[in-house]
Amino acid sequence: MSDLLKEEKKTRIVLVPHNTARAWSWVVPNVFFRVCVGILITIFVGIAVFGWEYTQKVVNEQKLARLKLQNEYLKDKIRHYSQNVALLQHQMERYRKFDTDIRIISDLEMLDADVANVGVGGAPEVYPKIEEIRKLDPESAKLIENIKIKLDELERKSRFQKESFEDIVTSLTNQQDFWNHTPSILPCKTGLIGSGFGMRRDPITGKYRMHEGQDIRAKKGTPIYATANGTVIFAGRKAGYGLTVDIDHGYGIQTRYAHCSLLKVKKGDSVIRGQEIALVGSTGRSTGAHLHYEIRVGVNKVNPLKYILPDSMTR
Repeated sequence: MSDLLKEEKKTRIVLVPHNTARAWSWVVPNVFFRVCVGILITIFVGIAVFGWEYTQKVVNEQKLARLKLQNEYLKDKIRHYSQNVALLQHQMERYRKFDTDIRIISDLEMLDADVANVGVGGAPEVYPKIEEIRKLDPESAKLIENIKIKLDELERKSRFQKESFEDIVTSLTNQQDFWNHTPSILPCKTGLIGSGFGMRRDPITGKYRMHEGQDIRAKKGTPIYATANGTVIFAGRKAGYGLTVDIDHGYGIQTRYAHCSLLKVKKGDSVIRGQEIALVGSTGRSTGAHLHYEIRVGVNKVNPLKYILPDSMTR
């Protein structure tokens, strides 16, 4: 009985070759057999684990290589953006100089340096993503943070510059409107400059009296032109002046065209510089065909020759 139990604790291995009639057999304890099987399983598992780890290592190395390439690419992009920001800063400085030049040429109020730099400076804002980048790549994080600070500064400067240019455009537009409504030409393209503004001997009474305008001797029927943009506030006959046109140019400036033979505008008409408004005549208190031209600024009558550009005088 005990021999039978011993036999059950052993395993017989029989090897029968195909090319011979002889067979080999071995009897091994079951424990030995189990140990061998366990060793084989361990070897196979070890090979599998090693293969998996090696594969993961290769994959990770490939990922790392790609990340390094991406990192270098991003660094190049960051440097590129940094250079672009520097160019934008240079361009903004050119705009600022252009702004100054325009203000000087146009006789506009200059911007105070402190006002021009409004909003520039202060503590930089900290962003969580930048803090995360800094942990991985401090150099890139610093570049990104500097770019952000400079972009914020450029945004404030560009907004201020836009407002400054708009202010310049408004001022120049107002100046243009002012010049359009300021007398600057001779009211007659042909004719001779006659009696001027100031004291003179009255041609009718022979007494000295103030002559409050500029006479222009011309043939009857010579066209008379508005010397600036404005609105006709009077068109008709006026004592002493005969047929007269009065134009309000705004900005406290008015002009008068007297002794006309024919009026070509009426009260309320809008006129522009160079528009024909009447014809030279000798109506009213006059000794011959001529235009009596007056300019009033505020409540005072002024010398019209001061409101005639030199090139207009040479016609």
